[in-house]
Amino acid sequence: MKTQIQTFENKLKELDEQKRIELNQINWDDIWSIDGQFQQTKTNDLIRMNNIPSTIKTLLTYQSSIKVLFYMLKEYLKNKNQYNKKFMKNIWKRSN
Repeated sequence: MKTQIQTFENKLKELDEQKRIELNQINWDDIWSIDGQFQQTKTNDLIRMNNIPSTIKTLLTYQSSIKVLFYMLKEYLKNKNQYNKKFMKNIWKRSN
C-alpha cells in the first residue's frame, strides 16, 4: 500500500512539473486572450492612442482663444478688486 501511494505521489509530481513547463512555454498574450478580453482591451487602447493626436490638434486650435479669455478674466478680476478696495475705503471713511 505504501509503495502504491509513493508511486502515485511520484506520478503526481511528474505531472505537476510537466504542467509548469507547459505554462512557462505559453506566451502571456495567449493565456490572457483565451476569452478574447485581452485582444479587445488591446484594440481599445490602440483606438485611443490614434485619437490622441486629433484631441491635441483640437486643443491647440483653441489655445489662442483660451489665452484671450484668461487675459479678459484677469483684467476683470483686477478691476473688480480695485472697485472692492475703493468701496471698502468709502465704508471705512463713513464709519469713522
